[in-house]
Amino acid sequence: MTVENAKVYREVFEVLKLFPNSFIRKVPKEKILYVYEHMDHEMSFSISKEEFDPTCLSEETIAILTMLFRDYWATEEERKALLLAMKKNEEKEKSKQALRNRLCRTIKAESVR
Repeated sequence: MTVENAKVYREVFEVLKLFPNSFIRKVPKEKILYVYEHMDHEMSFSISKEEFDPTCLSEETIAILTMLFRDYWATEEERKALLLAMKKNEEKEKSKQALRNRLCRTIKAESVR
């Protein structure tokens, strides 16, 4: 477990504390326990509903919370919309990576000449 992962789990745990128990009970206990056991217990991080700002969370924290939303809290309609958005984002990232790879190959080929 890396230090960075432990920080992410701490953020996830603190955000989960903002949700009502009815939401938390939908998540398997093992998943909540895993987050708790792997979080950084020394890290000072707290957040309230009033000051909640998702831009202050790491991308990894947002990804974990998104998966929890998709798997346990979303309605069927929300889940479909989220999966569609995720697929579009994945295709966009693949396209970006293909362009990066092509650019690198071109630069390498040109530098050899």
